[in-house]
Amino acid sequence: EVTPPRPPHSVSLLSSMTAGRKERGSEAGRPAPSGRGFEDGAAADASGGSAAHLPQGPDQAQLVESNEPLTLSMSMHPLLQAKNFFASSRVSSSYLVDGDVTQLYSGDALDDTPLENRIFRDRTTCFGLRFKLLSVERVFLNGRARQNKYVVVLGYALVFFLSLMEVLKTWLLKKFKDVHCPDIEDNSTETDISCSKAESFYSYGAFAYQLTYILPSYGLFTVLGIASHVYIHKSKRVHDKAWAMLATFVLYFVFGTALYTATIITREKQWPDHFLNSAVQGLTVYLFFSGTPTFSSFFVLSILTLVVYFVAFPLSYRHVKSKFGEKSTDALELKTNFTQDAYPLLLTIFIELVGAYISEVSRRKQFLQGVIMINQQEEIIQRKAKNETIQKDLLENMLPTSIVSKLQEQNFAVQSWDQLRSLSQRHSGVCIMFAELEGFTAFSAEVSPPRVMEYLNDLFYVFDSLCEEHDVYKVETVADQYVAAVGVVTGKMLSEELSRDLSENDRQKSDVKFAMDETSNGGSARSDESLLGASTFNTVRMIDFAKAIMRGSKCVEVPSSSIPPMLRIGIHTGPCMSGIVGTKNFRFCLFGDTMNTAARMEQKGTAACVHTTQDVVDLVPGERWEKLAKMEVKGKGSMQTYLLRLGSGSS
Repeated sequence: EVTPPRPPHSVSLLSSMTAGRKERGSEAGRPAPSGRGFEDGAAADASGGSAAHLPQGPDQAQLVESNEPLTLSMSMHPLLQAKNFFASSRVSSSYLVDGDVTQLYSGDALDDTPLENRIFRDRTTCFGLRFKLLSVERVFLNGRARQNKYVVVLGYALVFFLSLMEVLKTWLLKKFKDVHCPDIEDNSTETDISCSKAESFYSYGAFAYQLTYILPSYGLFTVLGIASHVYIHKSKRVHDKAWAMLATFVLYFVFGTALYTATIITREKQWPDHFLNSAVQGLTVYLFFSGTPTFSSFFVLSILTLVVYFVAFPLSYRHVKSKFGEKSTDALELKTNFTQDAYPLLLTIFIELVGAYISEVSRRKQFLQGVIMINQQEEIIQRKAKNETIQKDLLENMLPTSIVSKLQEQNFAVQSWDQLRSLSQRHSGVCIMFAELEGFTAFSAEVSPPRVMEYLNDLFYVFDSLCEEHDVYKVETVADQYVAAVGVVTGKMLSEELSRDLSENDRQKSDVKFAMDETSNGGSARSDESLLGASTFNTVRMIDFAKAIMRGSKCVEVPSSSIPPMLRIGIHTGPCMSGIVGTKNFRFCLFGDTMNTAARMEQKGTAACVHTTQDVVDLVPGERWEKLAKMEVKGKGSMQTYLLRLGSGSS
């Protein structure tokens, strides 16, 4: 059968709610929910439609064919995690709050389309009057009990109010008899017949009898009902509030049985009229004010009423016949009353049973709708959190964690200088290293591009692993060039953010305030000693790293070529700036003279050696530095440089 197309919200949701789905983690094969989320887990976006509607397609066909029962994820909702709802759950019962319950009963029920009716039938039994899983049924009953806890109290009060009306009716009949029927004779006139009926009715329901027995009985019923109901809902020991439903049903059952019995015993030939009156009032109050799912318990009370009514007649008729005779007017009146009252009693019970059934099925569909929407909301939240985690992990592999956090605050958009400035910092005592493969151009000309790519990947994988070991931050790779730094993200960091309020000239003249990173036992105030200590610490770390990657390069298999590539390294220590450049394809970059000098050291260096400046040698004089002749460096002029030979850099 063809159904209208539905929003694609709920396919993965309903598929995940079948028992065959062993784990929520295996969601890669299911399509992610689309569309907007839901507010308070209850109402769908007006433009998106109801979450219970299902799209057409392969997933829909697969869902229609599934006969597996509904299962609820333990992570679905606090209400469904509550203690005593699931055998394996140990979650605190404090999650059972009334606000959570109303979410499961708000909104419309599932639409009566063939597909959605099939979904409901597959997850219920007993003609839709019970969910197949006991855990789901208990959640439904508990929610109903919590939602209608005040309605039940109103029902008990209404029962007592009706008993007061019965007393008032008896009093009015007494007044009518006293005024209009001071002395009556049976079978005289129509007025005498009316007075006779009033006398007959009143004689069995005397005012004193009502006050002595009936009203106290109703009062006791009301007090017991309200007390038990309040105790169950207020008690912290009773986590499953569905016990209030059972208590209400038992009280109505016991009191109804007692009331029916008393009516039959005390009323003789008029008991069918009183029975009909009591049954209609009691069943109607129970149907609308008992707070139960209505049909199952209402059906039991209806059967009780009919059994008592039809079983009591032959017994009472036998008693009246033996007392007044078979041809007496009393026996005839009893037959007449029983016959006349049987039809309205049967009709009333039938109509209320049909209404109770339709109402309960609608409530269960509404509950299923609420579960679907809450489960979908939870799945959307989980997917969003998972995507955000993946996104953040990916960004943290490309950018420092501090930069990622700031970008998150700016919604990953850099559209102004103020935003760019907030991502920029000045650093002091930073040691920067450039490493490059000498002879790479000739090597790549002889070796196929896939093999070159594989070799670089293996080589830089070794370098990346050594970064974590030596507390070095990898800045970037460009072709065969590898750039790393210590003192920007790792090591001892002396850094400051750019001021928002100072002009460029004022910023250059202002005193710089540095914040020492506590990672390496640094201080908090800027001084020459702290700058010297940070520079020395970072430089030692970088030289150790340079030695490690030189050794690691020997462990990487090099494709055969006439000119194997060899690693050369350049290092320099000094101040620099860091930040994000551009608004797309974010890259964390370092700027400044220190970067340029380190790059020049690498370009002027020798294979299998570390080429560095006088500043680095002054910081780490203990290494076996080889002093070189002064050389001209572009942009720097004449410089004194040094080599640290690390052995053959070839594989």
